[in-house]
Amino acid sequence: LIGTGFATLLFGFFLTWVIRKFIAKPIHILVNATQAVSEGDRALRLDASREDEFGYLARFFNQRLDRITKELSERKQAEDAVRESETHLKKILDSVHAGVVVIDPETHEIVDANDFAIRMIGAPKEQVLGRVCHKFICPAEVGKCPISDLHISIDNSERMLLTAEGGRRTILKSVVPMSYKGRNHFIESFIDITSLKQAQEQITRM
Repeated sequence: LIGTGFATLLFGFFLTWVIRKFIAKPIHILVNATQAVSEGDRALRLDASREDEFGYLARFFNQRLDRITKELSERKQAEDAVRESETHLKKILDSVHAGVVVIDPETHEIVDANDFAIRMIGAPKEQVLGRVCHKFICPAEVGKCPISDLHISIDNSERMLLTAEGGRRTILKSVVPMSYKGRNHFIESFIDITSLKQAQEQITRM
């Protein structure tokens, strides 16, 4: 009886060692690796030399992590390229001696504007962006937008620009629909012809 009990005790220790070494420890390693990856460690890889179920899981884990790392790298490169393109485009627009404004066709809010347009409006950029375009770009009433509501094509058309001080400037404006940051927008470009109009009126009076 004592011998049987001693053998059973040894077998229990052996079984516990086997479970800890071949089952509990690999599971613990896999859990820790998953936690490390979730915290941002993309360089971690598991030992995939085993030829059992845990070896298969380790290989699958490494393959998925390699794929995720590659996709994240490609996405980052694409995002960097988009940011670089947007920065380059902004520099070009800010160097143009004409006002350029991006309008959301659904809300009629001013999404973006170049420096020349901001100077013509006469208000800080943070006070212009997010405002309804009727407040600055066009004196039309709400619900009677010439472009989105009345569907009028504006191409080198003479219009009015409302300034922040309440004044008006005569502008020559064109509006084209364009995709901007994945959504449809109106791109309005215009030049100030107030001086030209005043000169024409003076010539007419003379």
